[in-house]
Amino acid sequence: MISDQQYLSIFRALPSPSLIIRPETSGFTIVAANAAYLGLSQLEEGTLLGQPVLATHGPAWGHDGGTSDLTLLASLRQVLLTGRSHTYFLRGTLESPEQQVVHSPVLGDNGEVLWIIHTLDGCPAQATRSYPSLSAKKSQKELMDYKYALDQANMVSVSDPAGTIIFANDLFCRFSGYTQEELIGKSHNIMNSGYHPPSFFAQIWTTISAGQVWKGEIQNKTKRGSHYWAQMTIVPFLDEAGTPYQFMAFRTDITEKKESELKLEESEKKYRDLFQLSPQPMWVYEVENLRFMDVNEAAVRHYGYTRDEFLAMTIRDIRPSEEVPQLEDAVARVRQHTTLFTSGTYRHQKKNGDVIHVEILSNIIYSFGTKCELILAHDITGRLQATQQLEEAYARLETAQELARLGYWEYELKTGAIYWSEEMYAIWELPPQGGPLSPEAFLETIHPEDRPFIRVNNLHELSRFPSQSMVFRIVTPNQTLKYIHQRVNLINEGTGTPAKLNGTIQDITQQKIDETTLRNKTRLLEAISRFNSVLLQSEDWECVLVEAFEIVGQAVESDRVYYFEYRADASSGPEFPEKRIDWTQPDIKTNLRDSDLQKNPVQLFKLYLEPLWEQRNEPFWALVDDLPQNQLKDLLTEQGILSFLIVPLYIRGTFHGFIGFDDFRSQRQWSDDEQSFIQTIASNLAMTVEEQKTKESLKESEQRLASLISNLPGITYRCLPDETWTMQFISDEVERMTGYPASDFINNQRRSFSSIIHPDDLALTYDLYVPLKARQVFQLNYRLQAADGSIIWAEEKGMGIYDEQGELLWIDGVIMDVTEKKKTDQTFKAVFEHTQDAILLANDQAQLLDFNRVATTLLGYTPDELRQLRVDQLFKIADPTAPFLEVWQAFLKEGIQQGVTQLFRKDGSVITGAFNAQPHILPGLHLTVVTDITEKVKQEQALLASEKRFKALVQEGSDLISILDTSGNYLFVSETTIPYLGMRPEDLVGKNAFEFIHPDDQEQVLRQFQALEHVRQTQISPFRFRDAANQWHWITTLATNLLDEPAVGGIVANSRDITEAVQQAQQLQLSNERYKLVLKASNEAISDWDIEANHVEWGPGFHDLFGYDLAIHNNRLWSDNIHPEDKDRVLQELRQALQDPAQELFHSEYRFMKANRESAIIQHRAIFLRNEQGKAIRSLASFRDITKVQESAYKIQLQNDKLREIAWIQSHVIRAPVARIMALVEVLKDKDSNPWSQQEVLDHLCNSIHELDEIIHDIVEKSAQLK
Repeated sequence: MISDQQYLSIFRALPSPSLIIRPETSGFTIVAANAAYLGLSQLEEGTLLGQPVLATHGPAWGHDGGTSDLTLLASLRQVLLTGRSHTYFLRGTLESPEQQVVHSPVLGDNGEVLWIIHTLDGCPAQATRSYPSLSAKKSQKELMDYKYALDQANMVSVSDPAGTIIFANDLFCRFSGYTQEELIGKSHNIMNSGYHPPSFFAQIWTTISAGQVWKGEIQNKTKRGSHYWAQMTIVPFLDEAGTPYQFMAFRTDITEKKESELKLEESEKKYRDLFQLSPQPMWVYEVENLRFMDVNEAAVRHYGYTRDEFLAMTIRDIRPSEEVPQLEDAVARVRQHTTLFTSGTYRHQKKNGDVIHVEILSNIIYSFGTKCELILAHDITGRLQATQQLEEAYARLETAQELARLGYWEYELKTGAIYWSEEMYAIWELPPQGGPLSPEAFLETIHPEDRPFIRVNNLHELSRFPSQSMVFRIVTPNQTLKYIHQRVNLINEGTGTPAKLNGTIQDITQQKIDETTLRNKTRLLEAISRFNSVLLQSEDWECVLVEAFEIVGQAVESDRVYYFEYRADASSGPEFPEKRIDWTQPDIKTNLRDSDLQKNPVQLFKLYLEPLWEQRNEPFWALVDDLPQNQLKDLLTEQGILSFLIVPLYIRGTFHGFIGFDDFRSQRQWSDDEQSFIQTIASNLAMTVEEQKTKESLKESEQRLASLISNLPGITYRCLPDETWTMQFISDEVERMTGYPASDFINNQRRSFSSIIHPDDLALTYDLYVPLKARQVFQLNYRLQAADGSIIWAEEKGMGIYDEQGELLWIDGVIMDVTEKKKTDQTFKAVFEHTQDAILLANDQAQLLDFNRVATTLLGYTPDELRQLRVDQLFKIADPTAPFLEVWQAFLKEGIQQGVTQLFRKDGSVITGAFNAQPHILPGLHLTVVTDITEKVKQEQALLASEKRFKALVQEGSDLISILDTSGNYLFVSETTIPYLGMRPEDLVGKNAFEFIHPDDQEQVLRQFQALEHVRQTQISPFRFRDAANQWHWITTLATNLLDEPAVGGIVANSRDITEAVQQAQQLQLSNERYKLVLKASNEAISDWDIEANHVEWGPGFHDLFGYDLAIHNNRLWSDNIHPEDKDRVLQELRQALQDPAQELFHSEYRFMKANRESAIIQHRAIFLRNEQGKAIRSLASFRDITKVQESAYKIQLQNDKLREIAWIQSHVIRAPVARIMALVEVLKDKDSNPWSQQEVLDHLCNSIHELDEIIHDIVEKSAQLK
């Protein structure tokens, strides 16, 4: 379990300014204050503790000594009387116009109020500070920084009982576009977007007026008229009578989430429309078991199976038996890939036994995590005798796909004809209109150094090696240098004579750049490791500076590296330089006169160092030619320096010196990686210098520590090791602590010390014989009974004093009063448990030490189970083969970290979490906070998958898809015009479609095309269309008006060649209408309602899903079992849909009673079939149980509502213990205002020194391993 000291650290790190107040007969006294409160009040902790609470509240806190003081005391008394929290607001003069004061009671076992937590929730949080000696100026800045951070998290407003706004924070003002003056005194109606009906707001008001919290999503309008979505929680604050006296609303922007949901819905709709309305047969099957998962209407119509028959079959069932092994081989290849687009020609068998030849286009997709393949089948039985030109076009397409769809070229050896794909022109940066380059012009673009290796016309060599691969460089007409990977193939005729060359081209320039960058980064990282090893492995670090700087110079390839230190003057800055190291490349001969350099006047060095003082820790580099003309430029030019870089060293915030780099042979341009490397080197050198200075300071304080140890606070004593602990000496502090004078205990004159130990704890004191026998220091906690009958918690530390023979003579020790500490532990533990995120505390071995209730709920373990686990058993590790403890130690060295990871729950499921890690909040204790973002990630992945399916349908389909304007001009045409019509897309784009339609059909097509002005979609009757050879094709087209879609902006036409099937069009159309009705209804529970005959057929789903016995027919099975609270609404919606002649679809969600009278949430979808007068005569409907989906969404929403920010104690792995040691030294110097006991100071100091030693040892060990 977490220790008391750890709870104390958590309380001190809380972001909200807080006090612990003790109720007393004389008033309310402050007993504890966290760092945020101390920083905000600009008071020292010593001046607060033991003071009345009003002593800390002046005008800066909204207290004027009058009414506001009475409000504060009245609130505290109300908490004391009721045992319940109370909140009120105060107007202040800080950045926030109002402050929310929250008083929360901490109750004892019998319900009495032990403490009151006083929290300023409405004011900006103060960043955590380590010690109370920080300046008020720094505290004020940290306060403003935290306020800024808080204002980025939530939009907050407060309104009175009438709904009038009385407070709004900065973020709320920024989102709404209103100023605070415009909002205060106004109703929230000014932000009403008009999206929600009045009943929505009436329900909100009813809920909060009843004193209940309301949560939900709402669309608001800004002052500018734009809309945004917010997740809103309204919390009513109640008076003693339970009546709301004000309402606080919290809003979180979820506009991006809502837009994501809308995009997902739109993408899914596009996918379903393109899939279902495609005239070509399409289906999706599961790769693992080959079962059909979905088929479109065209597949049902073309193959003769019903949709239900298809869904009960596998793709083996439509292949002739002799081709099933070939199918299995193809599927095996699909299972080996995550993304794969394939095509080919196969034989399929219809339900009536006919065998057809089909051309298949397939693409791997994922549906809810299941690997599937999307198939588009084109019946090519009637056109197997196509022209040779069409076969060659398909051959080029298949070759390009086989060669990974890169830049593709062909060269006819007999005719000299050259073909380039569009990508070839893009790589060479040439316009396609100019045509491909000739072989001679192609060779001219190749880098001169690479031309001897290019032999594309050497047929003798290609005949021996028909496939060759090569890498070379080209220079484009724009003088761009590119790296190219080319593969060349020789194609022979049937007689074996070479016929043509083809090949692929790939631009690998970026790959080459990435490889060079990676090598440079690796070299710099290795140099950092070697540099650190040299510094850390030497006791006298100055003796190895030459070796260290040689490593740096070689790594960055600089001509010269030097290191200067300065004496600092607080008023004028650095005055006199002292060179510590100067290293140059062995082959560099310079005329540098270092002695002259050190004798230059102060003004010259100020010119040299001004950029460093302006940029603080940032490197500064420049070309000497670019410097302004001054004495510095003259000196650098005289020395032959062309460019330089300097980086400062700051020790404890003071300028200490700088490292410089000079180049004599080139005007050096420093990359970001090189500057980061140099900055790291400077930081490590500064830490080494700082470490030495720290050691010197520690030596100076040793004598002071020795004198303080003898004056420890608390009861100091010497006693005999007998049964009653007979006191030989005991300090007067015992009387202050227990009420008994010290003389009572000397030699047990009036009482023994054991007599005032609580009877239940007396046995504990005998346990100290074990450490005494081992000559060890002992420590134990027990209770004392004071003279006034009160109970005091004591913490005793001591050791035995022995003679020369090892006999125990007496015991020396100190007894501390820890009563207040014990009581406040309850408060700290309550704070730990009340956070809304999962908190995990682990030790250096990654073992879980403690966690809150949210963590057990999120991960699904019991507390006992969770304590047996390590971090790697919960978090997904990037490299599971690496030794985890090494990975964990490296993680801890990184300091504060944020990111996204995956966690394993007990039930085996995986959740996605955003984590915020804070190593070393205490020595050996590491904190991680996790927020569940699984649902958000799933939504993003679903959107991406839907977009991929949409892309597969549009780009990879074999139908003729085109986009036209309202006059019939082609705006876009898919490449399937090549096999359909022998035309390329560019032959049609810009031309009018009616120019290609048969004159006898133009009037009919024009009339149906113009009808799209009034309807969104129309099926254009079959018509004849002229191809490139002036032959007529019968075409059927489904046209959809998408002029209002920004991504389309035209009329989408999906066309199909039906020349051979035009005689069957009427029969197919009638069949299509019925299957359309069936497929648009869900396949869960289905009903078929003959409206004119008032007869309903109930599908088996009503028995499988809802448990009803269908053997007994009941026309009112559905309407009689709608939940009573939803029935009137649903029946009214259905009546309205039936009466509206223009409404084809019906959709609703409501509660439905199962046969066992359990309630289920169902999704009801129906489609109406109407007669010529528009009257509904039949309805097909589906009913899907979405109870679990809704419950899961609700649970996830509840978790999202509980998210809260938590502030972290930010520290550096090495600087944190060093900073604590220096602060403790300052505390030891200042005895008068020291708020801690000397023993506490000593304990903290020893722990920090031990932690520093372990960290340095670990760095040395890891550096040695890297080396």
